[in-house]
Amino acid sequence: MSQGRIFISYRRGTDGNAASRLYNQLAEVFGADRLFFDVDSIPPGIDFVEHLDGQVGKCEAFVAIIGPTWISAIEELHSETDFVRIEIESALQRKGIPVIPLLVDGAEMPTSDQLPDPLKPLVRRNGIPVMQRYFDTIIDAELIPTLRDVLQEPIEDEEEQEHGPVDPNNTVVEDLHEHEAPKLDQRGTVDTSGTRKRSGLTKVAWGAGVSLTVVLGVFFVLQVSSNLLGSPEPKVTTLVKETCGPDATADTSLRLTSMGSKIVEPALDVIRDSKSSRNCREKLVKALTFMMRDHKDQRVKIAAQMSEKDRAVLLKASTSKDRALRIHASEFLFDLGDPRVMDMAIQTWKNLADNNDEGFFQLAMIMTGAAPYIEKQSSEDVIEQLQALKGRGQKTDLQLSRAIKHLR
Repeated sequence: MSQGRIFISYRRGTDGNAASRLYNQLAEVFGADRLFFDVDSIPPGIDFVEHLDGQVGKCEAFVAIIGPTWISAIEELHSETDFVRIEIESALQRKGIPVIPLLVDGAEMPTSDQLPDPLKPLVRRNGIPVMQRYFDTIIDAELIPTLRDVLQEPIEDEEEQEHGPVDPNNTVVEDLHEHEAPKLDQRGTVDTSGTRKRSGLTKVAWGAGVSLTVVLGVFFVLQVSSNLLGSPEPKVTTLVKETCGPDATADTSLRLTSMGSKIVEPALDVIRDSKSSRNCREKLVKALTFMMRDHKDQRVKIAAQMSEKDRAVLLKASTSKDRALRIHASEFLFDLGDPRVMDMAIQTWKNLADNNDEGFFQLAMIMTGAAPYIEKQSSEDVIEQLQALKGRGQKTDLQLSRAIKHLR
């Protein structure tokens, strides 16, 4: 077995949390002695430039953690004594070392004009987007298989036998659906079969809710009347347009995301439009994904706003060659947990090109998100269909096994 080492590059003070999580996760798989993590690894009294360059040269894989504020440290990157610059520059100069950018919490790849000349080749390296909430899952599904390939280390049978196909300690899927809003059945209606009977206190609260609803209803009518009389364009629609505009900033997307489920229909209208640019669709899918993470309690309401065409468009996006679009679309559908997506995902799978391995994985992830909400009477049939889909690689089969577990 190869004993190649892995170098973890990160900026202290801003990306330390992600670096520590990555170190701990990779140490469990490859062993701590095979990781270079500069906080613990530079001996006192040693020339750090020579030491870092030498350590990079001993590694067979290089992971560069890029957080949301990574590029804002532009002055440091232009300093020849900056740790991060030394590490990345050294890795880029070595042809045999793959440099893998890990884009954390919405960070984007820097542009060539933002980087000093020795780091400009970094922009041509394909990165892996990862959010803190999904950190373990994405590292397990995306980065670790890549590193295994680089180090030529297939998963051993003993590991599968010891841990089984699902690791409940490191799998977001196991606890994503514990405190959810009411379920949607396969027809898209709310399943109230498990609703508790109202207590006396609940009835009082319900009565108060009715009164509040009346007040809000009056307000709504007045607001609609105001709109009909010529009020300004709704803010959410304006923000959707601004997000796709040439002057859009990270703050524009953040403000759009913060508006909650109101963005669903306006954003999907633009995403469905074939005239919309790829960059525009990517930004809006990303905004939907971030919104969904903060509003999972509204998943039923959000699913009800979506048409079959909307689900089909997002499923297609989840198999796109564009990595960022593919990951964000699949994560949105995963969090949505709409059982109506299951049959559509299976059909999309059957029509997918054989060489689209990442597309198969993202579809398996979407099926895992929908599985807990499939009606019991349909679960055996779905399990049989998912079993038949296996054989597309270890990480995809692992996701299918997780989906099947939720159906049992």
